[in-house]
Formats: sequence, structure tokens, C-alpha cells
Amino acid sequence: ESLFARLARLRAGATHFLGVQYRMHPEIAAYPAKAFYGGQLRDGVAAAARRPPQSFPWPSWKTPPLAWPLSLTMPTAVPLCFIGVGHPGETLEVQSGTSKMNWREAGAVADVVRDLLRDTSLASRVGVADLAVLTPYAAQVAGYT
Repeated sequence: ESLFARLARLRAGATHFLGVQYRMHPEIAAYPAKAFYGGQLRDGVAAAARRPPQSFPWPSWKTPPLAWPLSLTMPTAVPLCFIGVGHPGETLEVQSGTSKMNWREAGAVADVVRDLLRDTSLASRVGVADLAVLTPYAAQVAGYT
């Protein structure tokens, strides 16, 4: 059960389901739409409107696995890539009060954002206001600023 489903269940009052998403590439949105929204979540944006930036080193089936830059996932046609920032068995998170922080992860995120903002092919359609970095930890947010 999602956070918002729990809030709706526990709180008396009217709720309204917003059934159209405009932020994610439709291929990325497909999983949460099915897994969390019973297929009710629709896309309000076409895949062509969410083209992946060409400057990012996306993994490709044509390159050998060891050449996949920073990726821990097998490449697909979907603009999605998980970036590994640690080594097996290495602890990177540090506790900051009740929150957590990972400096290496913050650095990797900052590098990707910086590269996207420097990409001249994106200049006409992507600016600081178009990017979002999401984290559940307040201490991690502090690492990005």
C-alpha cells in the first residue's frame, strides 16, 4: 500500500484520484501504473516528448557490459539507468540525526545534473526548472545544495 493510499484510508474526507501523469516517460510510468494504481494511471505525455538526452552515456546492447558507463542494469530502449556508486560490502550511508546521507551518491547526482545542464542539444528544452532530484532523506538534500 502506497503512502498516499494509507493517508487516504486513515484520513476522513474526500479524496480525488489524479489519473494522468505528465512527468515520466510512458515506458518508465508503466510499472508504477500497473503495480500501484491497478492500471488506472494514464500518460498525458507521449514518449516522443520525453526523449532521452543524447549526451548521457546510456548503456547499449552494442557495447560490451564492461563498457556500460556506471550502469548496473542491462540496457533497454527505455531511458532508464541505475548508477552504481559503491562497491560490494562497502557502507556509504552515514546517519545524520534521524536522516541519512551518502556523499558519493550526492556527487554522482550532481555530476549527472551538471552534464545535462551543459548539454547544448538540450539547451532549448531543459533548464534547472525542468529537472528534479528526489530523495526521502533531508540530510541527502543538504548534500545537493
